[in-house]
Amino acid sequence: STMDLRVGLISTVTIAGVVTTVMGVGVHGIMKWSLGIGESIAAVILIGLSVDYCVHLANAYVEAPLVCDTRELRTQHALMTMGISITASAITTIISGSMLWLCILTFFSKFAFLITATIVSSTAWSLFFLPAALSSIGPAGR
Repeated sequence: STMDLRVGLISTVTIAGVVTTVMGVGVHGIMKWSLGIGESIAAVILIGLSVDYCVHLANAYVEAPLVCDTRELRTQHALMTMGISITASAITTIISGSMLWLCILTFFSKFAFLITATIVSSTAWSLFFLPAALSSIGPAGR
């Protein structure tokens, strides 16, 4: 999507951070779940959900107008164009995913934790780590 190796590598590190945070800290550390079939399926979905916000910001960074000729301006452009959309998406997804907490079936309550934890983690990594990394080591100019 970004067609830029450096932005792609930074995005990959961001996605790995999201997956590590949710699976390592959340699933194993906090919830003390072992990885069964249901958790493994949910982990695959987790990877898909963790890509969304990161790729949108990275793409906005790469597609910044020519007047954004510094890393900081490109990062600011990416946050100004995609930040509100990412935040609104995170809020609505957390609200809808939290409805699964009311389910009696264990699978759905586990899935509720995974969805909400993934969205919170993905939002944090995408809105804090990714812009900082792009401002520091992202490509400047075109």
